Amino acid sequence: MYKIFAIFLILFLWCGMSWAGVDFDGVDDSINCGSGSSIDNLHQSTMTVSVWVEGTFDTTFRRVCNKGTDDVTSGWLIAYQLSSGQNRVNFYVRWSGAEAQWRYISGSSAMTNIVITYDGSSTSNNPIIYINGSSVTTTEITAPSGNVTDDKDENLVIGNRNDGTRCFLGEVNEFKIWNTILTPAQVLQEYNGKLKTMYHLQSNNKLYLPMDDQPSGTSADGDTVRDLSGNGNNGTGNDGANNTGLTWVGESVLSYVPGVIGN
Repeated sequence: MYKIFAIFLILFLWCGMSWAGVDFDGVDDSINCGSGSSIDNLHQSTMTVSVWVEGTFDTTFRRVCNKGTDDVTSGWLIAYQLSSGQNRVNFYVRWSGAEAQWRYISGSSAMTNIVITYDGSSTSNNPIIYINGSSVTTTEITAPSGNVTDDKDENLVIGNRNDGTRCFLGEVNEFKIWNTILTPAQVLQEYNGKLKTMYHLQSNNKLYLPMDDQPSGTSADGDTVRDLSGNGNNGTGNDGANNTGLTWVGESVLSYVPGVIGN
């Protein structure tokens, strides 16, 4: 009986994992994770961000996350646009002499895992952007110059920026931040595994939002979005002035090629 159970468990893990997340209405939704010391100024040294997104066709670069001022005079952010069947990912880091910007454009509009690694200790360092486990060619739009800025007084907002004017349009899930750079092999494991216990228990993980806290179809307004990293960076949902949107998304099956789980 034990062997039969083990076989069924392995088949479940290898053939599909459940997807759940939060749907943003593209108007004024947000999840505010505050500005805890464990997520402050990560862009000044080494950091990795991982997130799953499924956008809706739009012509505006919308925020996947924003850690800094709304006018990007400090901090960093990830913006996303789905236009003409393409995923467009922008990564911004504010330096004193320039708003550094890098971009990746793909030909796919499907559910996407975005991972960005960055070392802000030098203007000569460029981020590495991974899409669905593979590093991709990134275009530098604006080079960094001067000194990297301070974001310790700025909140980390998921799906928008603080003033609510760049709301994401679509679904966001499995948002994670580390204060180290994941290796290409670890990034691939992160993509292939889709297991909620894979990397978030490591000491370098500073934020992990599974975004699966409440039943499908219910409003996330006012809900706590749990941080499982152990650092207490819980988010708070806000559906904005229109009092609509920001909805918990039901689970569906994601099929994927099995990967090797390890450190």
